[in-house]
Amino acid sequence: APDGTASRVSWYLFRIPLRNYSKRFGSIADLRSIRHMRLLLHGFEEEVHLRFASLRFVKSDWQQWVPDTKNDSLYWYEDPVQLAYLSVDENKELSEVNYITPNGVEPRTVMHNRKQVRENEHALEFEVESLHPNQHVAVWKQTDFDCRNYGSLELFSHLHETISTGSHLADRDFSLFVRLGYDGRTNYYEYEIPMVVTPLGQYSNQLFSDKETVWPRNNRLDIILQQLTAAKNERDVSGVSKNEIFSTETTQHHTIRIKGNPSLADVTTIVVGVRNNSDKILSGKVWINDIRLAHQQKQNGWAARSELELTLGDIGRFSVEGAFKSRGFGNVDQRYNERIENDRFRFGFTSRVEFGKVFPNVLKLTMPVYLQWSKESEYLHYNPFDNDIEMDELLKQERNQSARDSLRRLARSTISSHNIAIQQMGFRIRSKQPMPYDLDNFRLGFVYDGSSVASPSLHYDRGKRYSGYLRYTYSPDELLLPFFKKASTQKQEWLRLRFVPTQITMESSFYRNYGETKYRLNEGDHATGASFVMQEFLWNRAFTLEWDLLKNIKLRVRTATNAEIEEPEMQVNKRIDPDGFRFWRDSVWNSIKDFGKPVRYEQQVALHGHIPELKNRWLGWIKGSMHYKADYFWDRGYDDVVFGDGGNIIKNYRSTGVNGTFNLSKLASALDSSSVSRTSLLKKLLPHIEVIHKTDKGMQIPRYRHGVRDIGGQNRVDGHLLPGIGFALGAASSTFINKVINNADVHLTEETTNRAITSTNRYSLWKGVLRPVSGLRFELSWLSDQNNRDELALNPNAQSSQISRKSNSRVASRRKSINASKKTNINSLMAPQENRLVLPNWKVYYDGLNRYDFIKKVLNHLAFTHAYSCIHSVEVMHTGERNVASKLVDKKMVSAKTWVKEGFTPLVGIDAIFRNGLTASLRHNKIYSIVLNHGGNQLINGVNQDINLAFAYKIVADRQQNGKKYGSFSDGGILLKVEGAARRMTNGINYKDAIREVYTSGNKSYFIRFNADYDKSRSISYSFYFNMEVDQPLAGQFSYPSYIMSTGFSVRLQLY
Repeated sequence: APDGTASRVSWYLFRIPLRNYSKRFGSIADLRSIRHMRLLLHGFEEEVHLRFASLRFVKSDWQQWVPDTKNDSLYWYEDPVQLAYLSVDENKELSEVNYITPNGVEPRTVMHNRKQVRENEHALEFEVESLHPNQHVAVWKQTDFDCRNYGSLELFSHLHETISTGSHLADRDFSLFVRLGYDGRTNYYEYEIPMVVTPLGQYSNQLFSDKETVWPRNNRLDIILQQLTAAKNERDVSGVSKNEIFSTETTQHHTIRIKGNPSLADVTTIVVGVRNNSDKILSGKVWINDIRLAHQQKQNGWAARSELELTLGDIGRFSVEGAFKSRGFGNVDQRYNERIENDRFRFGFTSRVEFGKVFPNVLKLTMPVYLQWSKESEYLHYNPFDNDIEMDELLKQERNQSARDSLRRLARSTISSHNIAIQQMGFRIRSKQPMPYDLDNFRLGFVYDGSSVASPSLHYDRGKRYSGYLRYTYSPDELLLPFFKKASTQKQEWLRLRFVPTQITMESSFYRNYGETKYRLNEGDHATGASFVMQEFLWNRAFTLEWDLLKNIKLRVRTATNAEIEEPEMQVNKRIDPDGFRFWRDSVWNSIKDFGKPVRYEQQVALHGHIPELKNRWLGWIKGSMHYKADYFWDRGYDDVVFGDGGNIIKNYRSTGVNGTFNLSKLASALDSSSVSRTSLLKKLLPHIEVIHKTDKGMQIPRYRHGVRDIGGQNRVDGHLLPGIGFALGAASSTFINKVINNADVHLTEETTNRAITSTNRYSLWKGVLRPVSGLRFELSWLSDQNNRDELALNPNAQSSQISRKSNSRVASRRKSINASKKTNINSLMAPQENRLVLPNWKVYYDGLNRYDFIKKVLNHLAFTHAYSCIHSVEVMHTGERNVASKLVDKKMVSAKTWVKEGFTPLVGIDAIFRNGLTASLRHNKIYSIVLNHGGNQLINGVNQDINLAFAYKIVADRQQNGKKYGSFSDGGILLKVEGAARRMTNGINYKDAIREVYTSGNKSYFIRFNADYDKSRSISYSFYFNMEVDQPLAGQFSYPSYIMSTGFSVRLQLY
């Protein structure tokens, strides 16, 4: 005490169970989000002084075992058991028996923050009160152990009396048992030993005898794991049911019990408990320390690999490969339990042969054939159905040779594959002038891929995949009329009209995948279940037309149909079921005659053109291009017995656009070529302009009733083509939706949530370059990007369907009414599509001072830059009702998002190169941003400013002595770089009715960097660097400044 007197101080330890609370206040549901904790003290009659030591969460992997009363006939202790952790640091002065560590157990030392830290060694304590005769109590935890590569499992245990209960314990009154297995209830090993009681008293952690007293040798559990598997073999041989508990004794008179089919390969539950073997009600405390696996079996493995390759000139190449890995083989950095567990063998053969070389050269046949075969086998070391029993032990017990052979087959996993492929087979025979019947127009390909898998749990898994194609390609010579031939000679090739297509391609391909799988249901070679069959048969057809109508106008049309060849779901095996095979063959052939059942149809039409480069002075200033692209897709929907016909899906997409480049200075030269001075002035004033405009439209309609044909993707109904040529060429308007609904071309139900979708995108970009005076260049740009998406719910009431519209607009220009650097009205951010005055984004570059002599004396180059950019984006979503005219009425805004970002990057920029080689750069950037939260009526403002200054200088000098050079820096010399910057960033929120802005985050930062690089030679280079950064928070979570400084030196050596 402060006055010098001594008094006894008591410390109290409170353990608060989080799950077993007494009361719950309010609407709290769980403990996943706790923000505040309060400690309440009451019931004191006098003034007291308390010292608060610590408050911490304690995680325990151990829990009290809760038995399965339905399937467990044992007598279990059901009252709550107090669990605690004991350690030498905190429990070395317990009143009954103080805690000390067992012999051979030392606290581990680990590295933490570059310091050696000794971990706090501890043990688990659980106290048992009033345990009745033949009653059990236990604790358990989840694990993930594979114990097969270990010899034993060790555990230290301790037992002593409790003074408060007054019960007296004798040796062997309690016994300790441990369960290892999958669940501890129906599949487990159990090992039991009698326990010795430790007398009450205080013991020393330094004396060997005291440690042996507190942790008696007889209480030390040392389970020989091989005894557990031997007991299980004994149980299986004796014929005892696995659902019953089998009991046996070891040579140490310890008891082993087994139930179910436990495995040491997958120990997920450990149960530790005690039994009362006496005829009295007893109490006591049990300590458990250091459950560990010991005596790891370190088996080393080996591996071998061989390859043989044979090349026969240009005919082919053959290779054979074999590899073997034994159990225990692995990488040097792998632990023993990470290495392979079983012997593995692999053998393979590959070849690539050009069979066209075998036939006479007059045929000009090309026929590359690829062959591959491989087989991988894995011989299991353990019984696959009892995977902690070694196969050698199991084979020794089996006396029947046929049974041993059956076990060997079961203990082997095999994977085999075989492949044959023929690609681009054809005859290279063609006419002098390409003709449609030339054999060179045809190409043939075929691929067969087979695989087979077998394992202890899989009787077989066989797969066969066939694919092939026949392609026809014809490229006729150009056919021109005499007039166009004459135009070609007059260098007007862009007028050359082609009357025949450039290329015609037709392709037919098939793909068939067939697989059979059969699993093993029980342990045994012939105990298998039913077969599962997987089938897929597709026939794909495609046609492509490419036509260069003029030299600068190209047309491309492509159609493709993916069809399914319908086949009955059955096992296809001609040897086992010849009648079923004939039925399958007839069904497939009938489907092929009908060209299959269409699954998907695709059609693409593309037209591209560009303005030719004309040498006419009146039109040579114009360059441009255009494109038109239309895509059409039809996808088959589901046809289910329960849900009915789900209809099909039709989609289209159309893109049109033009690009133009206008060189007005070139036009000025053509308009006024008489006055050279006036023409020069016009060239400087009139800019270079680039224009890009693109419009994309698309539509998707689900639950469409009609199918398609190969030609055009249309279906003729009542003399009309559906969905129509216009839809296939990209027509997408709301009137088409009205048409298909009114004509009952779609399935309409009250329950459907499918929606017809239309989308529109319009993109425009304008760029211009202006040079009013020498050395000054302006770059101006405008950007507009608008997206609209409408979703119409398909239901029988077509006149009042619910519709939602989502609009997204982006403008890369500045509106005169919007300024992100100043306070902006919320309403002015909401409609970028309105016609308001907009200002372009710009870039300014000026280097005209370089022509003056006073600049040339100091600088080689001086340039000034300035740039401004602004992007205004609005995303709005409305919902409403669709009327007869397909207009959106009763419009309601659901959500809106708006953001504006404008900046000067840079506001001022200066680049200079001095005559002595020094380069300098200065940049001052300012960026402003606004984000509108429409729901919260608030603006989030952001401001970023920075100033960057950089210098670079290269030293290249020769060293001399007595007027002679004796060495110099390398060609690179010494490069010095210095860079510094100051930055400021702030983010704040402006509420609609707030008087001032609320800052949410911000910081100021400074940094300086220095680098020196010196190339001594081509092989050796040196580098030195120094960096320092300072960060000063202005607002936000982190309120303390930070300083970071780093420096270093490096040497780089390159060997050539």
